[in-house]
Amino acid sequence: MKTKENHTFLIDRLTDRDIECFQYDGDDAVFGLPINELLRTYTATGEAWVALLDGIPIVTAGYFQVSQGVAHAWMLFNIAARKYDKQITNEIKIRLDEAMQLGKFHRVQTYVVKGNKIFERYATRMGLEQECEVKAMGPNKEDMYIYSKVRY
Repeated sequence: MKTKENHTFLIDRLTDRDIECFQYDGDDAVFGLPINELLRTYTATGEAWVALLDGIPIVTAGYFQVSQGVAHAWMLFNIAARKYDKQITNEIKIRLDEAMQLGKFHRVQTYVVKGNKIFERYATRMGLEQECEVKAMGPNKEDMYIYSKVRY
């Protein structure tokens, strides 16, 4: 699809090329792994997508199974993606909802660093609700929230 600035915007399956080209604006290592290694681990164990702006990856997202019927959703944004965050979070919500409707999972969850209002908002937009706080869950002992969606 074209954006109002005439850029090409596409969400597709995450590929090795996307992993190599993705520029993450956060810490170089998330949960102790380099970004490209983390993304390869995630894609090997679940579904993964990329949002491309003019062919350049600006968001990677997906989910992997943590136990029978339970998936962990994840998402990494770079600064260029902030302009398209509503479109992106809506597309990810659609994909998570489809997986739940197909019966792949009865629960989808994610972690958000406490106080990260942007990602708290993203989790909510994806249909997840704040469930609880987990102390010292982050790699630097940050407190985190668990957000989840449950289908009974």
